[in-house]
Amino acid sequence: NPGCWMAHNNLGLFLAASPAGQQEAMAHYRESVRLKPDQVGGYINLGSTLMALGRLDEAKAQFEAARHANPANGMAYYNLGLVLEEQGKLAEAQAAYRRAIEVWPDYAEPHNNLGAALQAQGNLPAAEAEFAEAVRLQPGLIHARNNLALALLARGQTAEALAQLHEALRLAPNYPEAHNNLGKALAEQGKLAEAKAEFAEAVRLKPGYADAQYNL
Repeated sequence: NPGCWMAHNNLGLFLAASPAGQQEAMAHYRESVRLKPDQVGGYINLGSTLMALGRLDEAKAQFEAARHANPANGMAYYNLGLVLEEQGKLAEAQAAYRRAIEVWPDYAEPHNNLGAALQAQGNLPAAEAEFAEAVRLQPGLIHARNNLALALLARGQTAEALAQLHEALRLAPNYPEAHNNLGKALAEQGKLAEAKAEFAEAVRLKPGYADAQYNL
Protein backbone atom coordinates (compact mmCIF):
# COMPACT_ATOMS: atom_id res chain seq x y z
CA ASN A 1 0.00 0.00 0.00
CA PRO A 2 1.90 3.11 -1.19
CA GLY A 3 -0.23 5.34 1.03
CA CYS A 4 0.57 3.51 4.28
CA TRP A 5 3.04 5.55 6.34
CA MET A 6 3.85 2.62 8.63
CA ALA A 7 4.71 0.36 5.70
CA HIS A 8 7.19 2.96 4.41
CA ASN A 9 8.75 3.28 7.86
CA ASN A 10 9.06 -0.49 8.32
CA LEU A 11 10.49 -0.96 4.84
CA GLY A 12 13.02 1.74 5.64
CA LEU A 13 14.09 -0.15 8.76
CA PHE A 14 14.56 -3.32 6.71
CA LEU A 15 16.59 -1.54 4.02
CA ALA A 16 18.72 0.44 6.48
CA ALA A 17 20.06 -2.79 7.97
CA SER A 18 22.40 -2.97 4.98
CA PRO A 19 24.75 -0.07 4.09
CA ALA A 20 23.77 -0.54 0.45
CA GLY A 21 20.14 0.12 1.33
CA GLN A 22 20.55 3.30 3.35
CA GLN A 23 19.73 5.76 0.57
CA GLU A 24 16.57 3.90 -0.38
CA ALA A 25 15.67 3.58 3.30
CA MET A 26 15.86 7.34 3.73
CA ALA A 27 13.49 7.83 0.79
CA HIS A 28 10.95 5.61 2.53
CA TYR A 29 11.37 7.42 5.85
CA ARG A 30 10.79 10.74 4.08
CA GLU A 31 7.64 9.39 2.47
CA SER A 32 6.49 8.03 5.83
CA VAL A 33 6.71 11.45 7.51
CA ARG A 34 5.19 13.15 4.47
CA LEU A 35 2.16 10.89 4.82
CA LYS A 36 1.97 11.29 8.61
CA PRO A 37 3.85 14.39 9.79
CA ASP A 38 2.78 14.03 13.42
CA GLN A 39 4.61 10.74 14.00
CA VAL A 40 8.00 10.45 15.72
CA GLY A 41 9.47 7.16 14.46
CA GLY A 42 10.05 8.18 10.85
CA TYR A 43 11.93 11.33 11.83
CA ILE A 44 14.07 9.44 14.34
CA ASN A 45 14.86 6.63 11.89
CA LEU A 46 15.76 9.13 9.16
CA GLY A 47 17.89 11.10 11.59
CA SER A 48 19.67 7.98 12.82
CA THR A 49 20.54 6.95 9.26
CA LEU A 50 21.82 10.44 8.46
CA MET A 51 23.87 10.39 11.64
CA ALA A 52 25.41 7.04 10.68
CA LEU A 53 26.42 8.64 7.38
CA GLY A 54 28.07 11.55 9.20
CA ARG A 55 25.46 14.08 8.06
CA LEU A 56 25.06 15.54 11.51
CA ASP A 57 23.31 18.82 10.76
CA GLU A 58 20.67 17.02 8.69
CA ALA A 59 20.27 14.41 11.43
CA LYS A 60 19.80 17.15 14.02
CA ALA A 61 17.05 18.71 11.91
CA GLN A 62 15.17 15.40 11.86
CA PHE A 63 15.45 14.92 15.61
CA GLU A 64 14.20 18.50 16.07
CA ALA A 65 11.26 17.62 13.81
CA ALA A 66 10.55 14.57 15.99
CA ARG A 67 10.60 16.78 19.09
CA HIS A 68 8.12 19.18 17.52
CA ALA A 69 5.90 16.31 16.33
CA ASN A 70 5.56 15.02 19.89
CA PRO A 71 7.12 17.10 22.70
CA ALA A 72 6.27 14.34 25.18
CA ASN A 73 8.38 11.66 23.44
CA GLY A 74 11.65 11.00 25.27
CA MET A 75 13.33 9.28 22.33
CA ALA A 76 13.21 12.51 20.32
CA TYR A 77 15.21 14.37 22.98
CA TYR A 78 17.54 11.41 23.55
CA ASN A 79 18.48 11.22 19.88
CA LEU A 80 18.84 14.98 19.73
CA GLY A 81 21.29 14.66 22.61
CA LEU A 82 23.25 12.00 20.73
CA VAL A 83 23.83 14.20 17.70
CA LEU A 84 24.63 17.27 19.80
CA GLU A 85 27.20 15.24 21.73
CA GLU A 86 28.70 14.01 18.45
CA GLN A 87 28.99 17.68 17.41
CA GLY A 88 30.85 18.45 20.62
CA LYS A 89 28.00 20.56 22.04
CA LEU A 90 28.08 19.00 25.49
CA ALA A 91 26.00 21.59 27.33
CA GLU A 92 23.22 21.35 24.73
CA ALA A 93 23.47 17.56 24.73
CA GLN A 94 23.09 17.50 28.51
CA ALA A 95 19.99 19.71 28.26
CA ALA A 96 18.47 17.32 25.70
CA TYR A 97 19.20 14.28 27.88
CA ARG A 98 17.71 16.03 30.91
CA ARG A 99 14.59 16.83 28.92
CA ALA A 100 14.33 13.18 27.82
CA ILE A 101 14.49 12.15 31.49
CA GLU A 102 11.93 14.81 32.42
CA VAL A 103 9.33 13.52 29.96
CA TRP A 104 10.19 9.81 30.40
CA PRO A 105 11.53 9.44 33.99
CA ASP A 106 12.08 5.68 33.67
CA TYR A 107 14.12 5.91 30.45
CA ALA A 108 17.59 4.57 31.37
CA GLU A 109 19.61 5.42 28.24
CA PRO A 110 19.57 9.22 28.68
CA HIS A 111 20.86 8.80 32.25
CA ASN A 112 23.82 6.84 30.90
CA ASN A 113 24.55 9.37 28.17
CA LEU A 114 24.10 12.30 30.52
CA GLY A 115 26.63 10.59 32.77
CA ALA A 116 29.11 10.30 29.91
CA ALA A 117 28.67 13.98 29.00
CA LEU A 118 29.17 15.01 32.63
CA GLN A 119 32.22 12.78 32.87
CA ALA A 120 33.70 14.42 29.76
CA GLN A 121 33.36 17.76 31.56
CA GLY A 122 35.10 16.40 34.66
CA ASN A 123 31.98 16.26 36.84
CA LEU A 124 32.69 12.75 38.10
CA PRO A 125 30.34 12.56 41.12
CA ALA A 126 27.34 13.65 39.02
CA ALA A 127 28.38 11.27 36.24
CA GLU A 128 28.57 8.34 38.65
CA ALA A 129 25.10 9.15 39.98
CA GLU A 130 23.66 9.10 36.46
CA PHE A 131 25.32 5.77 35.62
CA ALA A 132 23.98 4.30 38.86
CA GLU A 133 20.47 5.53 38.06
CA ALA A 134 20.66 4.02 34.57
CA VAL A 135 21.61 0.65 36.08
CA ARG A 136 18.84 0.91 38.67
CA LEU A 137 16.25 1.60 35.98
CA GLN A 138 17.55 -1.05 33.56
CA PRO A 139 19.78 -3.64 35.25
CA GLY A 140 20.60 -5.25 31.90
CA LEU A 141 22.01 -2.04 30.38
CA ILE A 142 25.54 -3.41 30.09
CA HIS A 143 27.35 -0.29 28.90
CA ALA A 144 25.89 1.66 31.83
CA ARG A 145 27.26 -0.97 34.24
CA ASN A 146 30.63 -0.72 32.53
CA ASN A 147 30.59 3.07 32.83
CA LEU A 148 29.58 2.85 36.48
CA ALA A 149 32.45 0.46 37.13
CA LEU A 150 34.92 2.86 35.54
CA ALA A 151 33.59 5.72 37.66
CA LEU A 152 33.95 3.60 40.78
CA LEU A 153 37.49 2.62 39.80
CA ALA A 154 38.39 6.27 39.27
CA ARG A 155 37.69 7.02 42.94
CA GLY A 156 39.31 3.85 44.26
CA GLN A 157 36.16 1.82 44.91
CA THR A 158 37.67 -1.33 43.45
CA ALA A 159 35.45 -3.88 45.20
CA GLU A 160 32.29 -2.09 44.06
CA ALA A 161 33.67 -1.81 40.53
CA LEU A 162 34.44 -5.53 40.48
CA ALA A 163 30.86 -6.33 41.49
CA GLN A 164 29.51 -4.26 38.58
CA LEU A 165 31.90 -5.84 36.08
CA HIS A 166 31.20 -9.39 37.21
CA GLU A 167 27.48 -8.73 36.84
CA ALA A 168 28.04 -7.18 33.39
CA LEU A 169 29.92 -10.27 32.28
CA ARG A 170 27.31 -12.58 33.76
CA LEU A 171 24.78 -10.81 31.57
CA ALA A 172 27.06 -10.49 28.52
CA PRO A 173 30.06 -12.88 28.71
CA ASN A 174 31.45 -11.70 25.37
CA TYR A 175 31.60 -7.98 26.21
CA PRO A 176 35.27 -7.09 25.57
CA GLU A 177 35.21 -3.70 27.33
CA ALA A 178 34.05 -5.31 30.55
CA HIS A 179 36.83 -7.91 30.35
CA ASN A 180 39.37 -5.13 29.82
CA ASN A 181 38.06 -3.11 32.74
CA LEU A 182 37.85 -6.19 34.94
CA GLY A 183 41.52 -6.68 34.15
CA LYS A 184 42.24 -3.13 35.32
CA ALA A 185 40.34 -3.70 38.56
CA LEU A 186 42.15 -6.98 39.22
CA ALA A 187 45.49 -5.32 38.53
CA GLU A 188 44.58 -2.66 41.12
CA GLN A 189 44.25 -5.52 43.61
CA GLY A 190 47.62 -6.96 42.58
CA LYS A 191 46.05 -10.00 40.92
CA LEU A 192 48.25 -9.71 37.85
CA ALA A 193 47.81 -13.21 36.43
CA GLU A 194 44.01 -12.91 36.55
CA ALA A 195 44.22 -9.40 35.12
CA LYS A 196 46.36 -10.62 32.22
CA ALA A 197 43.82 -13.36 31.45
CA GLU A 198 41.05 -10.75 31.26
CA PHE A 199 43.08 -8.49 28.95
CA ALA A 200 43.83 -11.48 26.73
CA GLU A 201 40.14 -12.39 26.58
CA ALA A 202 39.27 -8.81 25.64
CA VAL A 203 41.74 -8.96 22.73
CA ARG A 204 40.44 -12.35 21.67
CA LEU A 205 36.90 -11.03 21.55
CA LYS A 206 37.90 -7.77 19.87
CA PRO A 207 41.08 -8.15 17.79
CA GLY A 208 42.96 -4.90 17.50
CA TYR A 209 41.56 -3.58 20.81
CA ALA A 210 44.39 -1.13 21.49
CA ASP A 211 43.72 -0.41 25.15
CA ALA A 212 43.51 -4.09 26.05
CA GLN A 213 46.62 -4.88 23.99
CA TYR A 214 48.50 -2.10 25.82
CA ASN A 215 47.34 -3.43 29.21
CA LEU A 216 48.32 -6.95 28.21
